Amino acid sequence: MAMEQNTIVYLETGSGKTLIAIMLLHSYAHLLRKPSSFIVVFLVPTAVLVSQQAEVMKMHTDLKPRKYWGVMGVDYWNVVDWKKEHDEFEVLVMTPQILLDAMRHSFIKLETIRILKYDECHHARGKQPYACIMKVSKSMQ
Repeated sequence: MAMEQNTIVYLETGSGKTLIAIMLLHSYAHLLRKPSSFIVVFLVPTAVLVSQQAEVMKMHTDLKPRKYWGVMGVDYWNVVDWKKEHDEFEVLVMTPQILLDAMRHSFIKLETIRILKYDECHHARGKQPYACIMKVSKSMQ
């Protein structure tokens, strides 16, 4: 189903949500390998989960993941910095505020994101970054 439409997977912890995401990546890998202009963005709410999810992607796919969180100084990156990342890596694993800021500055464009995975999507409410990304995405369509 996730290959055909936006999907929310609601399962208990440890029951296979990440495995489903990996299977989806395997299905789309031929569209993502560089020099493709497409990327995958995995959003996770904490820096600890950024590392964890990037390692899982590295172990179970042949795609090149990269980890992003605030202490890397990404707040100070410009279009050249982001283009370099976009050209080199296929899976960008980050906290939602980083994607929100990059989208607002047009450093990452929605049309280049082939898969956008929200880990713990129940955080998408109010003015939380997840919810703002959904609003920004909707206004960009």
